[in-house]
Amino acid sequence: MMNGLSVFDLSRWLGEMFPAEWVRVALVLALFSVLVVIGLFLYLNQFTKKEYFGRWTMAWIFYAAYLGASIGLEETPDNAFLVMVRRSCIGISALYMFFGSLEFAQRGRPVRELYLGMGMLLIWAAVAAFVVREWLWITVPVFVLLAAASAYTGSLYVRFRLRYRGANLLVAGFSLWGLHLLAFPFLGLNASAAAGGYLTSAVLAFFIAMGMMVQVLEEAREKNESLVNDYQKGLAQRHALEEQVSLSEEKYRALFEGSSDATFLVDLETLRIVEANLAAQQMLGLQSGPLEERDFGEICPALQTSGKNLMEDKKRFDVVFQPGTEVKLFRSDGTPLVCEGESKLIQVNRRPVMQVHVHEVTERKKIEQQLRKYEKLSALGQLIAGVAHELNNPLAVIMGYSQLLTKRADVPEKTKTELQKILHESERAAKIVRNLLTFSRPREPEMTTVQL
Repeated sequence: MMNGLSVFDLSRWLGEMFPAEWVRVALVLALFSVLVVIGLFLYLNQFTKKEYFGRWTMAWIFYAAYLGASIGLEETPDNAFLVMVRRSCIGISALYMFFGSLEFAQRGRPVRELYLGMGMLLIWAAVAAFVVREWLWITVPVFVLLAAASAYTGSLYVRFRLRYRGANLLVAGFSLWGLHLLAFPFLGLNASAAAGGYLTSAVLAFFIAMGMMVQVLEEAREKNESLVNDYQKGLAQRHALEEQVSLSEEKYRALFEGSSDATFLVDLETLRIVEANLAAQQMLGLQSGPLEERDFGEICPALQTSGKNLMEDKKRFDVVFQPGTEVKLFRSDGTPLVCEGESKLIQVNRRPVMQVHVHEVTERKKIEQQLRKYEKLSALGQLIAGVAHELNNPLAVIMGYSQLLTKRADVPEKTKTELQKILHESERAAKIVRNLLTFSRPREPEMTTVQL
């Protein structure tokens, strides 16, 4: 008796709070609320660009279609096609909500399973609309699935409660939405309860939309803070790199200007001098005035024949300035310089530039010529020493026999006089040989005092 009174009192209270005439109004209000949620989800999806967000949006779209079909059934309750559309939409909405939650939990399933489930739901909705007439028996399983998907989605946001305040709203919103969906098939048995259920769904839809907006805004703020931190770190790294580049440029500039070799930076396309150091100016006899923009081909005529393309021009540089190969450069007054150098391709302001290092070998050539003269003199000295040694022996014999013949008594005076002349000339020849030997024999220089 008490149970009967309680149910009667509850039904009367629901009838007073939500008259049966409110069902259509409640459906329209719920549809409007869901459309607002869909608009918000579509707007936020432009910024999130996440697959699970798109699937949740599709879930709300099919739920809106479910509400639209429900409004149509208020006008034509026996329309089997609208019944099929209504049930298929609520089932597909549950399916999209569940798959979106799996994507959010990074446990996504293949899309073909989603399409397979949609096909089975369409078959189920057709059978339920045209074959089975038991409304509660066919509706409860789908709403249980939808409630489970909502509750599962709410549970996924539990781990974000301390990180985002919007997560608390979503945990509560999806959990209450799941409870509401679980009870909704039974509310449909009473028109007043159904009106209250539709109004409750409108409130919960706004609640979830508010939580989702707060969640996305907090994620955007966190992402913005992360981007700001990354930007500041990148800015600090950029400043550090700029300082390193500045130091490297200063070191390069010091090496470039302080190099004893003449260094030219030559544009590979135009053969114009981009830059040259002080040693290059001094080598070419330019006391004032920069070398920039001058034609390097005038300084080095061997490069005047340019190739058909940059690669041929580079090969020309490599051939002319091959290490160990002599090349002629011309000073500003036309004086030729014998030089050696090497070249290397570099980039300056994103343009191909040949870096040419050149050192003059004119003095070295003079020294080499002097060394060759010294070598000839040394060879001549050795030759003279050998000749002198060979002349010493016959001269000694001539002098010895001449002295012996002049001392013999049987030699006429006239012959002795001639022998004295031979002896005298032999001594002169011997003295010359001794001088030649002295000249060819190396000895330490001696310093003596002389009277000027």
